[in-house]
Amino acid sequence: MIVGDESGGPRSSLWRVWTWKNDVYVGARAIAGDVRVSLHESGKWRFAFTRKHQLGPRPLIGPDEDRAKYKWDRPPEVYPGFTRAFVICVPSSELMEPAGPDPLKKPARWLPIPPPDHQVEIDLWLARSPTNPETWPGMRSMGTECLYRECLVNREELILTAYVAETDEERRLSMEREKARMLEGLRAAISAGVDVSGHNIRGVAFSVPGPEAAPDLQGVHAFTDVSFRRQLLEVVDD
Repeated sequence: MIVGDESGGPRSSLWRVWTWKNDVYVGARAIAGDVRVSLHESGKWRFAFTRKHQLGPRPLIGPDEDRAKYKWDRPPEVYPGFTRAFVICVPSSELMEPAGPDPLKKPARWLPIPPPDHQVEIDLWLARSPTNPETWPGMRSMGTECLYRECLVNREELILTAYVAETDEERRLSMEREKARMLEGLRAAISAGVDVSGHNIRGVAFSVPGPEAAPDLQGVHAFTDVSFRRQLLEVVDD
């Protein structure tokens, strides 16, 4: 999934959601081989580095460290039969034009660019069987679009929905706080000699439920697609 115009212009990261038996995985395609969210059938969910990353040439964690940076239990159902499992947020302010050739190698599901000061929110739902194939969460109350649905081996259903929401001041401030933290890591990487010239600098902010969470993310974990524009890099260069 990608937010943007297929004919060109600014776009989001390419987002990937995939399954293995009854487990669901979520990640930005560019880094999903290194870090991703795993929603396991056991109910033990995690945001973790992959084993491939840990054993790779430049790991960000030691060989004996726990690869999971954050763990949580599957949340209760929002309403009977439906668990709001995870959210991907793509604010319009964070879209960027690709640097260099188009990085897409395979067809993707394109979602329209939201208006200024809005974001696309992609919800991952886990639904107990049986479900009505003609309906999905938020279809009537919020005008959500059903992007994908898949019946897992255990007969539970994975449903992906999307809608456009306003980026209110609380959400904007929360995102800026996350970007400021991430910028410190970018600053350290550049100081260590990492060359970022000629690249789009994008990031994935992982958020957890709590007092700093936006109202529409209460009770759910989320990824937010963020970008670091040139003016932010200039801060690093100072």
